[in-house]
Amino acid sequence: MRPRPIYEEDTLFLSRRVEHRENRLRADAEVVNGIGYLLAVYTEEHNVKLSAVTVLGDHYHAVGFDEGAVTPAFTRDLHARTTYVVNSINGESGRMWDGRQTSHVRLEEPSDILDEIAYTVANLIAAGMVEDNDDYPGIVMHWGQEPQTYKRPACLNPNRKRANGTYWAAEATLTMYRPAGFEEMSDQQLAAELDRRIAGKVDEAKLATKERGGGYLGPDKILATPRSHRFTSFEAEGISPTVAAKNAVRRIARLAFNADWRAQHEDSRLEFKAGNRDVDFPYGTYQMRVLYNVNVAPRPEPEPDPEPAESAPDVAPEPAPT
Repeated sequence: MRPRPIYEEDTLFLSRRVEHRENRLRADAEVVNGIGYLLAVYTEEHNVKLSAVTVLGDHYHAVGFDEGAVTPAFTRDLHARTTYVVNSINGESGRMWDGRQTSHVRLEEPSDILDEIAYTVANLIAAGMVEDNDDYPGIVMHWGQEPQTYKRPACLNPNRKRANGTYWAAEATLTMYRPAGFEEMSDQQLAAELDRRIAGKVDEAKLATKERGGGYLGPDKILATPRSHRFTSFEAEGISPTVAAKNAVRRIARLAFNADWRAQHEDSRLEFKAGNRDVDFPYGTYQMRVLYNVNVAPRPEPEPDPEPAESAPDVAPEPAPT
């Protein structure tokens, strides 16, 4: 897996696909309850504050604030336990997720966070699932909506102590949190701005559907589509975005910063492999720190400090996975 910096207090756009793009996360009531329960448990356990999440049959998207630089542990636990729960519900076994690294896209500015929340919420419509999210039988939530409570799946033993010393609770509540930034705006003002951006993404999705002559499956067909069904759509090969920013100057600075970080990480890894256990890895190193307790340098100052957003051209961010 490609190393990447994991920092405290980043907001990330997270995505992962099911293997072969099969419909194994189909929005059956028991599966929806199980995934909702696990999202609630692990967001609270790892203190990852989601602002939006959508779960489709073959993939999910989420936007979340990572206060403690623990996103890899959060996604590890979520993916592993989701595999177990969904397999148990359906009497299946084996892996669920594809072999590619979970997509972690760093959202550079508060405005980029709102854009990805809007993208996440409109994804069902863009995928031709439903014309209105209220018709979807699965999980689609964003900040401003009421928390949802889910019951413990039957396959999780309430009497078996977990690795962290706790037990599976009878219920767990999934809450969406206000996105980071926009301190000058009230909740009402920020909610109105988010609604405006969501409406724009929904309109774009509906127009694209109309132009290609397509329609929407609707809830009945969604639930009737076999779990073995493989979804298909155009995907640009080799694109694995790591940064989303409309501010081109900031985006370029962050990509250059990340490239330098990877070069430093590789140099440190080679020294460590050669026997130098005192080598410092760059700040943000995660896997080597967790697995081998390597030395990590202090957080660099300054980080990328580009021109203000208003002076940069308004260009599209890196394409996000669909």
